Amino acid sequence: EPVRVGFRVEEDAFVVVARVDYDGRLTVLFPSGRSRAAEVKAGEDYYVRSARFGSAAAFIAVERPGSTGYVFALASRTPM
Repeated sequence: EPVRVGFRVEEDAFVVVARVDYDGRLTVLFPSGRSRAAEVKAGEDYYVRSARFGSAAAFIAVERPGSTGYVFALASRTPM
């Protein structure tokens, strides 16, 4: 099932959004690419884009019995 991930911050911040798969693999979803800045502006909506799905979905979720995956975001006033 396609999963769309969005976020908004109340203050200008540097943001990293990541996903941990059911098998423990960590994937950085935002920023997407080494050259892109992770700095975001307060009050604006941001959506994670993927090379495969564009803004329609950040990734595809696959159900596996007895497994769980996580998506989390970290925000900081200084670059991470």
